[in-house]
Amino acid sequence: MTTRPLSPSAITAWLECSWYLTQRQLAPLAATPLEPGSLAELVADKGLAHEAECLAAFEQAGHTVLAVPERLPSETLAEHAARARPLLQRTDIDVLYQFPLVSGGIQGIADFLVRPTRQSSLQSGDPPPTWEPYDAKLARTAAKAGHVLQLCFYAEALEELLGRPVENIHLWLGSGIIQSLPLKDYAPYWRRLRTRLTANLEHLDPTPAPAPCSHCQFCEYEPTCIARWRDDDSLVFVADLSSSDTVRLGAANVPTLADLAARTEPVEGLDARRLTRLHDQAALQLAARSHPDQPPPVKALDPSLDPVAGHGYDLLPSPDPGDLFFDLEGHPFYSAELGLFFLFGLLARDPGEHLGESWAYDPRWAHDPGEEAATAQALVHFFATRRASHPGYHVYHYNHTERSALAAMVQDTPAAPIFAELCATGLFVDLLTLAKNAFVVGVESYSLKSLEKLPGYRRNAGIERGAGAVLDYDAYMQDHDPAHLDAIAHYNEDDVRATLALRDWLVAHRPPDQLWREPVLEPYESDPERSSLEAALLNAAPGTAEHLLGL
Repeated sequence: MTTRPLSPSAITAWLECSWYLTQRQLAPLAATPLEPGSLAELVADKGLAHEAECLAAFEQAGHTVLAVPERLPSETLAEHAARARPLLQRTDIDVLYQFPLVSGGIQGIADFLVRPTRQSSLQSGDPPPTWEPYDAKLARTAAKAGHVLQLCFYAEALEELLGRPVENIHLWLGSGIIQSLPLKDYAPYWRRLRTRLTANLEHLDPTPAPAPCSHCQFCEYEPTCIARWRDDDSLVFVADLSSSDTVRLGAANVPTLADLAARTEPVEGLDARRLTRLHDQAALQLAARSHPDQPPPVKALDPSLDPVAGHGYDLLPSPDPGDLFFDLEGHPFYSAELGLFFLFGLLARDPGEHLGESWAYDPRWAHDPGEEAATAQALVHFFATRRASHPGYHVYHYNHTERSALAAMVQDTPAAPIFAELCATGLFVDLLTLAKNAFVVGVESYSLKSLEKLPGYRRNAGIERGAGAVLDYDAYMQDHDPAHLDAIAHYNEDDVRATLALRDWLVAHRPPDQLWREPVLEPYESDPERSSLEAALLNAAPGTAEHLLGL
């Protein structure tokens, strides 16, 4: 069978989704440009900007850089690579930019080929230079597996062309760090992978169904997969279903959401309580399909059956006039080196309203890392001093991001111990954890936008997803039009008002015999001996008994 040439990025996608490679070979899609104004286009643009910064850094360091002539419209990539090949013999060039490489049915373009430092003084008549591949990546802390594999391919192709081994491969990370790796440590894995890849290409099987993975958000086949899952009534739409749950249910001949909703018999490998939770989840989602315009159906979890599930209301304190609702907006690619939380949105009762029923939105902006740090520290101090006038108040948020992000922003500052004390004494209340341990809800996702349907909250027109806030802020970074900030603020205000609406719904549906959580918790007293034991346990391999004991 004739197969399409593969790119290193396609192989990386195959590592996450074997179905991707089958579709790419058997049902290729015509190449389409990235959707204008999409998050994918933004990430691609940030990647190109980082690559340009790396190119400029080579030039500023005094290296002689040559950009490979562009591919002609009439050329295949293999023909382009053949035309570029003589450039590898040049002894007057330190860096080759955008060099095409083809080997064994795989083709790609290396960001940079760089002569090792020890060869920088080559003279005419010396042996031709060797080269080492560099790739510019937005990852900030360490190389990802797919990135390393791409470089292994470039190194292998260079060895074929030059007849000499490549010693090292290099990643220029978004943080500015150049991570250099010895090829000998990774080449054996690359060779085994190529053998497996060749076998897969020789026996492509179009029958297995695709499964969701982290590559979906970047994949050209995502609409095809979603349509197939809908047609199949796939289990992928069951909220909080894990991949291991899916495997066990498939082995028990429970392939669809409707089948799971009807399942009452045990499933091998699934705890009875887990199966009951999944059965109820599927049944409620199935019921919700009949009434899409109504709030989703809900089933309270039995607190007697599990030490965690069913005890969500143990986390709910009594409402207080000083309560705040908090949500962050951030740009993960503010720069190649840094992300930025640019909006700290708060909702509080309007002090000018005597009845206390009106709520005022307070957007706090930060437009650079210095402002972000200052705003975060000021917010922590604001939270702490507010307890003097409202000793029983709490800060409500949805999911852990607000707490964990604030912790990172104030780390190693005078605000850090204050923030730790606020956390230890229970100031912050995560409504996601509370809701998921109080109810099963007939929704496909336990996102805020799904659970806000319970109180019937309706959003204002405008930005529909968090990615839209990122795109608007990136646009503001370019043109400084305040209309972008207005759109983001409206979106963020919807988030905090939806959090308030969900909190009030949870209060209204609280069991009559349920006690309120204490407004201020006793802080956890640290024990150095216990802390060191926990750290040792957590350092054990994930999934082991030791690791689980440390959690």
